[in-house]
Amino acid sequence: MDNMIKAIFYASPTNMTMAQALQWDYNPSLISIPVFFVSSMGNGDENLVVSGTQLQEIFDAVPDTVTKVMARRTDAEHGDMLSVADGYMTAWRECHFHLLFLYLSL
Repeated sequence: MDNMIKAIFYASPTNMTMAQALQWDYNPSLISIPVFFVSSMGNGDENLVVSGTQLQEIFDAVPDTVTKVMARRTDAEHGDMLSVADGYMTAWRECHFHLLFLYLSL
């Protein structure tokens, strides 16, 4: 089962303090596959869900041996992240799908 997931796209992850308070604890240091974090710079993310500083903390907790990318979207709100970040998510998925396909084809 561990080999089924090849990459993660994480849109506006809940900050670690809020996640713990909601009993949604997660540990980014356990991530071992490529991960792309994205959040908005709007009030919903910046003042509640995941600020830039909090996103950086999550990003930094992922081991440096893992391919990791972080981006913040301007002119968007937390609720927009699935639609406005769709192009990034699609590109991330396609990149890893094609790398996997290329590997399997060799």
